[in-house]
This record gives sequence, C-alpha cells and structure tokens, in this order.
Amino acid sequence: MNTKIKLKLFLTVIIMLMLSISIFAQVSIEKRSFDVEDGGNLYLKTEIGGIKINSHSKSKADVNIYLKGDADKDDYEKFKKNYSIEFNHQGANLEIICKKTNYDNWLSRMFRGKNFRVVFEVTLPQKYDIDVKTSGGGISVKNIKGLVETKTSGGGLHFQNIKGKIDGKTSGGGINASKCIGDIKISTSGGGIKINDCKGDVDASTSGGGITVKKIYGNLNASTSGGSIYAEILEQPKENCSLTTSGGGIKVKLKKDIHLDLDASTSSGHVECEFPITSKGKVKSSRLKGEINGGGPKLRLRSSAGSVKILEY
Repeated sequence: MNTKIKLKLFLTVIIMLMLSISIFAQVSIEKRSFDVEDGGNLYLKTEIGGIKINSHSKSKADVNIYLKGDADKDDYEKFKKNYSIEFNHQGANLEIICKKTNYDNWLSRMFRGKNFRVVFEVTLPQKYDIDVKTSGGGISVKNIKGLVETKTSGGGLHFQNIKGKIDGKTSGGGINASKCIGDIKISTSGGGIKINDCKGDVDASTSGGGITVKKIYGNLNASTSGGSIYAEILEQPKENCSLTTSGGGIKVKLKKDIHLDLDASTSSGHVECEFPITSKGKVKSSRLKGEINGGGPKLRLRSSAGSVKILEY
C-alpha cells in the first residue's frame, strides 16, 4: 500500500470520526417557542445543567434544552424519567422550572463513564430582564438590555454586551464580563474575575483567584483572598474606591487627569506611585498617603502579600 493510499484512508477515518462526534454531540430534550415582546421577564431555575441566554430580533422566546457531549437516546430517557420541566407563559413573561423528581442515586449511574452535560439555551428579544439560577453548571448571558440576575453553585459566569445592571453569584467558577454598560455586582468562591471595557460601577469579590479589571469607567471596589489585583481606572470616580487582597500584590493604572486621595499600604512589600503626591503623615516604603492632582474621592489600596503600584495609564 503506497503512501497516498494510506493518507487517503487516514483522512477518511478522521472525517468519519468527526461526523460521528457531530451526530452524537447533541441529544434534544425539548424545544419550545413562545410569543413574547420586549420588556418581558425570564425566570429560569434548574437543579441541573448550564444556562445560555442570547437575543435576536424576533418577538419570540425560543427554548432549546439538550444533552451535549457523549449522550444517546438511553440518557435522554433517563433524564426524562428523573427530571420534570415546567413552562409558564403569561404575556411577555416566561418561567421555566426544572426539578428532580426521582431522588434515587440515578445521577451517578447515568453519568458513569460518560462525558456530557445538560444545557438550557434560551433566545429572547433584546430588551428583557433575566433571573436565572442553576445548581449544576455555568451561566452565559449575551446581548441583553435589561436587569440580569444570575446564581450558580456549579460553574462560571460569563456576561457580554449587557446594557443594564448585573448581579452575579457563583460558588464554583470564575467570572468574566466584557463590553457591558451598567453597574456590576459579582462574587465567586471558586475562581478569578476578569472585567474588560465596562461602563458603570463595579463591586467584585472572590475567595479563590485574582482580579483583572481593564478599561473601567466608573467607581471600583474589588477584594480577593486568593490572588493579585490589576485595575485600569479611566474615568474620574465619583465615590470612594477600594482594592484589597490577602493573596498578592496590587497594580493600578489611572488616567493622567484623575484626582484622588490615595491611601495605600502593604504588609509584605513596598508602595510605588508614578504620580506626584502631596503627602500626608509620615512617608514609609510600605505606606503612602496623600493627594493626587489636588485630591478627590478616596482610593484605598491594601495588600498583605505583595507590593502596591500606582501607575499612569
């Protein structure tokens, strides 16, 4: 068998494997479509699975619930036997509840040797309020204009292109937010936090990772017990801001014309500042207190495990 024939056979096998993966990559549980309008509310609560929310230009709420990954018809039957899904549609509002109905130890048997997950995918009109909760997966919300409330015990949170207030909590993963307009309040016990190009006040806390905030336009309060903090503040804060960490250093970049009252200190390192400072009190390498550009709202920086740097953006 010559080299060309071997190559063709190899490529054929690869293509067949890819086709088989795509065929069994998704097993539909339920598909529904509801007539709704802008300004409605989605309430989704599930005891299993991840949640994906996105928007479209239609006056409809399209719901697609499926098993993703190494799943087959038997797994579908097991899911339907052990879980119930209820829909409640009233006007512009939609409620989806997924509850466990069989509390036997079926779940461990169902997933034994398997690699798949349940996904709740909902596509809505863009102007919609979101309130979603899950005990068993991550949550992703994109392209929504409205209030977004999310809570999960078993995965990360992802927000993109949200125009409205965000309130997100997770016990089991990291949090990402990008290109959002509106106040953000997020917390996690099990991962890092990344925020990029957002306009609005940010309140972020984590017990299990670092915090990175790039291109923030608003007040910033961030705290972590498990990593460093990096922040870029590009708009004059209207209120006091605070960055605290027990597990790393702090680096803050400020726009050149921002005016603040700086209060920075560390227990394990030194404090550096590129801005001219009108100092208050004794000057120490581990503490710096004074006015930047004539003073303003307080910027409080505290680190127990690294240096603190205030740099010009």
